[in-house]
Order: sequence, then C-alpha cells, then structure tokens
Amino acid sequence: MDYLPVSLRLTAQPCLVVGGGLVALRKAALLSRAGARLKVVAPVIAEGFGELSNTQMVTRAYDAGDVEGARLVVAATNDAKLNAQIAAEATDRGVLVNVVDDPEHCTFVMPSIVDRSPMLVAISTAGAAPVLARMVRGDIEALLPPGLGLVSELLSRHRVAVKAALPELGARRRFMEALLSGVVVELAYAGD
Repeated sequence: MDYLPVSLRLTAQPCLVVGGGLVALRKAALLSRAGARLKVVAPVIAEGFGELSNTQMVTRAYDAGDVEGARLVVAATNDAKLNAQIAAEATDRGVLVNVVDDPEHCTFVMPSIVDRSPMLVAISTAGAAPVLARMVRGDIEALLPPGLGLVSELLSRHRVAVKAALPELGARRRFMEALLSGVVVELAYAGD
C-alpha cells in the first residue's frame, strides 16, 4: 500500500490551488465542496472558478511564499518544473501536496469519489491509473442506491440514543445489522 486512505476535514481550512485551467478547476471544486477556504493562483483563471464558494482568486504567477499557511496544496499547472518546485516547497513546510498527473511528487492523491453524503466511497490507484479508478467508480455508483446518504444521516441522528439504549457493543452491532437489513432502510431509500 503506497498511500493510506484517509478522510480530511477541510471546513474553513486554507488550501492553495496553483493553476487556473480545467484540471485545476476540477480539483478546486472538490475542495470547495469539502468546505475549504481556497486561494487560487494563476496568471489566467478559467471562468468557472468564480462559481466556487470561499474562493480567493489571485491572477498572477506563483510566488514561493504562496504555500505558507496552507493545509493542503494542489499543483495543477502545465509546467512540470513549476509543479515540482511547488511540491518541494510544500513538502519542506510539511504541507500536504498533490501534483496532478505526477504521483512521484505527491504526498497525497485525490481519489475518484462516489458521493452519497455523508457516506463517501473513495477509489484510488495511487495515481497510477486514474481512468481505471473512474471506471470502477461508475460500477460502484450503479450498485449504491442514491438514498444511501439519507440512511447514513438517519443513523447519525440516532447514534447517541442507540448507544445509550444498547451500551454493549455486540448487542448494538446486532441491532444495527438487523435495522440495516429491514424495512426501515427500504423506506429511507424510497425517500420516506
């Protein structure tokens, strides 16, 4: 295993995206959906960035100090040398960095995601075969009902009460498995 799969809480965290093209926009959109406070730096920034929430756009070339204070950096320029420089600066400062299409310079990779929020399924090939990851994502999306997020929210809302009523882990697990195999889940999938 080359990478440890983790889920990061990025709500209101400062994140930097260097690059203003469509690839950078896709990465920035994911970070925006996760609630990150984005700074996008590029000489030219695509129109779609303006639709992202919590996004500051800086229309200029990258400066070495731009990674300062960021929790996470995405280098998505079409200049491999600049991307490597950004990766080195981020790594030197202990900041997580993803260099698009260059796993050797990454300290993290962005997986392909099946989003049934709050449930997420991440598929990664450690950057080796992104098209394969997207194809597998499509297969998994077809298997998981759209209402799975509603089921997850329902379980979250009642988690504390269930834990109080069933303090023994084994009994709680059996209850949850029975619940998830029954009519309640079918009703939730139907939006009820």
